[in-house]
Amino acid sequence: MMKQLPTESKEFDLKNWCIENKAYLLLIILIYQVAVLSIGIINFPYLDDNARQVAGMTDFGTTYARWGSEFLSWFVQGSRHLTDLGLTTPILTGLILSLTSILAIYIINDQKISWGSSLVATLIGLNPWFLQCLSFRFDSPYMALSIFCSFLPFYWWQRNSFTFFLVSVFSLFVMFNTYQASSGIYIVIVLFLTFKQLLAGENFIALCKKVALAAIAYLLSIVSYLIELKFVPSATNNIGGSQALPSLHDIPSVAYQNSYHYFSELLNQSNRLWLLLLLLLLLVLFFISHLSNSKINLGLSFLYCILYLGLASLLSFGIFIVYSRNIAGDAPRYIYGFAVFVTISMLSLFNNRQVKAIYLTSLLVASLLSYYILSFVLVYSSTLNYQKEAFNRQAAVLTDDLKNVVTNERKKVYLNTFFKNSTVYANTSRNYPILSKIVPPNDGLYFPNYVWFNTSSNLGVEMAPLTDTDMSKNQKVVSNHFYDIYTNNKEIFVFMK
Repeated sequence: MMKQLPTESKEFDLKNWCIENKAYLLLIILIYQVAVLSIGIINFPYLDDNARQVAGMTDFGTTYARWGSEFLSWFVQGSRHLTDLGLTTPILTGLILSLTSILAIYIINDQKISWGSSLVATLIGLNPWFLQCLSFRFDSPYMALSIFCSFLPFYWWQRNSFTFFLVSVFSLFVMFNTYQASSGIYIVIVLFLTFKQLLAGENFIALCKKVALAAIAYLLSIVSYLIELKFVPSATNNIGGSQALPSLHDIPSVAYQNSYHYFSELLNQSNRLWLLLLLLLLLVLFFISHLSNSKINLGLSFLYCILYLGLASLLSFGIFIVYSRNIAGDAPRYIYGFAVFVTISMLSLFNNRQVKAIYLTSLLVASLLSYYILSFVLVYSSTLNYQKEAFNRQAAVLTDDLKNVVTNERKKVYLNTFFKNSTVYANTSRNYPILSKIVPPNDGLYFPNYVWFNTSSNLGVEMAPLTDTDMSKNQKVVSNHFYDIYTNNKEIFVFMK
């Protein structure tokens, strides 16, 4: 059963619509809260969270050129010194994403809502590529806000062009100041709404004017953001934070190389069943659904389908498509814009109910894909928990031996590797390749693990990778199943087995 809002000619009564559709809205809110709380309740110190939990610094603005996140974190905390707020930030993140999904249904689904669209819409914030963002205990609400701001202007797409333009400039400016990985979402929505209205037979010139208005708003927001970075301190004063942009001459070749790398990463990180269902949705059902519902000739409709899928999938990466380096290999969270593009395209399948067989098939396949991806959220949270337990167990054992050799004069510890990953993590990664990219490794010799160990052990040691393996001049003080420990007057060496 679907509920529809009043037509655009009538005044929209938000209160009545919410009351009439409260069951659908509650489902969206419930799914998000279960997901974010399943991650948040584990208390996993995710990457930068380690240092923020201990030192209380923000550094969103000075390090990542995300001054919106900086100021909002002060407001949410009630102080410029951050502390771990427990489940406050996950709950807030879930609420922001719930509003985003509800807004997406309103925009994409012709103001209609159903059980199927409610389920699919939650993939905007619960797709595997955004899970890293949900895992950050301090800045996840602001990452979620960047997605919300990308959708917000389109409430006025059909209502008032001037308001749409003003809200676009402001919202996109906020988006750039909270998380630039969302920079392709606005473009995808413009392309989809244009595609949908072209198939409905609307005036081509009028649509071109609207697209031009959106493009001007996007460019103005970029210019405003760049001007801002000239007046506020930042580590890079760059639109992409720590990433450099290529020269104009190099942009085409860089965009081609990046698109190849990004799509390769998406394929390599995806579960095979996800890919199969996705191909069925986008390469079969999407075409059948939109072509059967089109008001213009079949050949032109087919061309528009090709153009939309091609351009939107490519531009969903936003400004990252022209970065000088393939950053998707570093972290999947940089390309979650593609997952939002997929979700928007899936939502559009619920618009066509004229051919019942097509609608029901689309509903079945979309629901299956949603189930497998949403269940992965719980797989991910349990894997984080196994990793945390494995790290803490091994840290306790190492602490017990190091406490006997660490002194005020001997606090430098060198390691050949860190702790072993959970055996459950290794097994689960066989079905979900993306896990190895989004679950931090226990064996990594990098700053977050060093901070985590010191927080756990209270030893206050300085840790670094071991480069010299010749221990002939050092004394072996511990040898067991897990490691050997060597010392000299000033240094400690740990050889993990």
